[in-house]
Amino acid sequence: MTAEALPGAATPLRILLVDDFQPFRKTIERMLKPIPSLSLIGEAADGLSAVEMALTLHPDIIIMDVQMPELDGIEATRRIKRALPQTCVIGMSALDHAMINDAMLEAGASAFVAKYCAVTLPQVIEKITGRRLGDFEAAS
Repeated sequence: MTAEALPGAATPLRILLVDDFQPFRKTIERMLKPIPSLSLIGEAADGLSAVEMALTLHPDIIIMDVQMPELDGIEATRRIKRALPQTCVIGMSALDHAMINDAMLEAGASAFVAKYCAVTLPQVIEKITGRRLGDFEAAS
């Protein structure tokens, strides 16, 4: 997805954060919140909630954990992309395995990031959206 394809390129990118581990969600929130061109619009702790929230909130980007209760991130991504093809999904997992990466990409994710590389999320967002986020220092 290019910046031109995003609605209101000057407005912050709307992000839905999906992970069953609340401390990890808070870590990602602390890292992304200081970036003014990003807006965290919601959090979900399982795949079913992620699908429901995505259909209601229409985020620009979803940061999606792979292993979750109710519905895994792969199937949640598949369902979301079917309904909202313009939404970018970034798959994340503690397991950095090619099979997981491939499964997320086949489900429609724009990128996959191992959780231990979460600090690279701003750069990944820039790459998949074609939109510069500006100068920032991620909080640690």
